[in-house]
Amino acid sequence: MFEFGRLRFVAVGGALGALVRWILVSVSPFEPRLSILAINVAGSALLGFLVGGSKVKRDRGFVTDNQFALLGAGFCGAFTTFSTFALDAAQSIENGVGGAAAVMAVSTSVLAVVGAGIGYRIAVATKTRSGRNARAKPKSRTKAKNRTKPRPKKKQSSTKRRPSR
Repeated sequence: MFEFGRLRFVAVGGALGALVRWILVSVSPFEPRLSILAINVAGSALLGFLVGGSKVKRDRGFVTDNQFALLGAGFCGAFTTFSTFALDAAQSIENGVGGAAAVMAVSTSVLAVVGAGIGYRIAVATKTRSGRNARAKPKSRTKAKNRTKPRPKKKQSSTKRRPSR
């Protein structure tokens, strides 16, 4: 459901994500396409972690809806950049280095999916280890109080009865 109150979280996260990406690409000693590759993979891993951490409310995720709006939709949405990646691939093809564009396209796609999967797995493992996994049912205190000693088994008589015919 759309909530106007969350727009501020998405907007602030988006502004921060775009700013951090721009700074990292500007100061990186690597060529921009490698910086964008690293940013897309890191952003995908962070988004995977956030999705794993917020999973569904009934699973009692450790990432709230507002945190997800700020960091997931906002920050990761602006931090990762499909448009710059696509533009770089198109310019590489235009400049006659289509092979490099193909390698970059495949590696970005594969590494971003792997990064998202790793981030998701880390979040789920973190949830499970911290005891916040809702699948484990909490122990009921009332069951422990109402427990009685087991009844002793009845002794069977030594004479065996024959079944009636």
